[in-house]
Amino acid sequence: MTTKKKNTIKIKTPLNFDYKTTSGYKFSKPSLTVPDETMTMRELVNRMKTGAPFPGVERDPIYLGPDGKGIDLRKLDLEERRQIINTAQQEIKALTEKITGLQERSTEISRIEEMKKREEIKKELRMEMMNQIEGHKPDPVEIQSKDN
Repeated sequence: MTTKKKNTIKIKTPLNFDYKTTSGYKFSKPSLTVPDETMTMRELVNRMKTGAPFPGVERDPIYLGPDGKGIDLRKLDLEERRQIINTAQQEIKALTEKITGLQERSTEISRIEEMKKREEIKKELRMEMMNQIEGHKPDPVEIQSKDN
């Protein structure tokens, strides 16, 4: 007669845990903590009682979510979505106005440069005309010799 072995579940407890064979968990990601900003629980409680600011709270927190892609819109309620949309629309409007202003300035600058080029061409043409006129004038010596 064969006996079947029953599958038993092994539960690890502090009494039967083997610390020598278990490697444990190794943290491999870079740390996001700021050095020298750790406080004891007593310091934190005292700061909370007195209303003193906590270190790190002055910074604007940026949460990218567990996947690092930002806010999950599926988990937001309608008001939060509206706020995000309104903020994005205001930023788009401001950037569009900035781009329009820069384009207008660019066209104004190009128009001024074109006017400067035209003025330079006019000056050159005037100089050429003056040179031609001076070149065709009879010399006063020639006029005197003809009169004699």
